[in-house]
Amino acid sequence: MFRVMMMNNERYVFSGTTGAFYPLSRKQGYVDAGSWPDDGVEVKEDIFMKFQNPPPGKLRGGDANGYPCWVDTPPPTLEDERRSAALTKKSQLDEAGRIIGPLQDAVDLGMTTNTEKASLLTWKKYRMLLNRVDISTAPDKLADAAQRGKGGGLMPVIEQGKPAHHRKGPSTF
Repeated sequence: MFRVMMMNNERYVFSGTTGAFYPLSRKQGYVDAGSWPDDGVEVKEDIFMKFQNPPPGKLRGGDANGYPCWVDTPPPTLEDERRSAALTKKSQLDEAGRIIGPLQDAVDLGMTTNTEKASLLTWKKYRMLLNRVDISTAPDKLADAAQRGKGGGLMPVIEQGKPAHHRKGPSTF
């Protein structure tokens, strides 16, 4: 069975301010909600379809006449960088905790091997070093630390103390 996509010739208004399309058939609902754009320009469905999926590195924006166009994605803000660093740090701390838990259980129950003892010590050291990474200065100090390690961002700093068999790539330190 073949599916045929039929265009219903819906008309839209595009707002360069919001970067969004608004179906004209639903205008009254937007007006009632107070969200109908003041800067809208009418476009046909083919333009609407053309601007649904941005190419890599692009966002939907408005040109000088208010019509949709692709614009470069802005670089991350300092706040974006810090939020990303915080999420990465939390993820890595969670991973370390998941690995340390069973190893510590083996030690507590007297059921550990020498390899497990060594692994537990390495993971605990890694977790302590990771916990000391100050993300409040990201990306400044992280970039400095990464530069010393010939890497980029938070990952080289985090990967530094991680047990070798759990690193995402070869250590740069």
